[in-house]
Amino acid sequence: MMSLAEELLTKKGLSLKHLQEDPEEYADTGEKEAIPKHKRPVTKHWNWLGLAIFLYYCSAAIYYFYIRSTRTLNMGYLGYGLLVLLIEIISSTATFGYAILLIKYSKSRRTKGLPIPKKGQQPDLDNLKFHVRVLIPCYKESCELVKLTVLGALKAPLPKDTLRTVYLCDDGKDPAKEEMIRELNAEWGCLEYVSGRKRDPNGETNGKSNNLNNCLKNYIYKDYYPENPQGPKI
Repeated sequence: MMSLAEELLTKKGLSLKHLQEDPEEYADTGEKEAIPKHKRPVTKHWNWLGLAIFLYYCSAAIYYFYIRSTRTLNMGYLGYGLLVLLIEIISSTATFGYAILLIKYSKSRRTKGLPIPKKGQQPDLDNLKFHVRVLIPCYKESCELVKLTVLGALKAPLPKDTLRTVYLCDDGKDPAKEEMIRELNAEWGCLEYVSGRKRDPNGETNGKSNNLNNCLKNYIYKDYYPENPQGPKI
């Protein structure tokens, strides 16, 4: 049974194989034009208070280590004094990472983003702009909990003319979850139940990541993955 996305591609005389990117198409063509500052969605700003605190900390640390190395280093045990001083210097750098974060901060321009369709408006299948695939892995979680997650993915707002497909990747092969997806799909028409993963005998471990990889390899990219084993790792 073909999914809605596959039906759309078939209608246009295409398949998932035609969506493979030509690596030469995106080759580096030289210097890229920088985005003007007034058009960037995220801008960076100096935090002058944070910078002042950082400089004060550095000044205090330099003064402290100067006193330690010139007046209190050799208290009868020079080797022990050097060891303690080295530990103090290393410890003082532990806060540098956080201090640097205080110097500058990012701020969003809060762009309006893409237009949201009106309530109940279906995407125009002949003029689709995006296809959002939501993969939900599960094993032995309760059916009620999984249903809430699936409904959250179904009700999430998407840009106009965006196709949505939600995959429930069930490693537990739960008939109740499969029936739940079948009932929801009768209403929403964009769900797929994925199960039956076979563990690779060459050392594959169980887990959510391999559950997701099974859906990518055997469902979403099933049309071209076997013919392109050297392609991107999925």
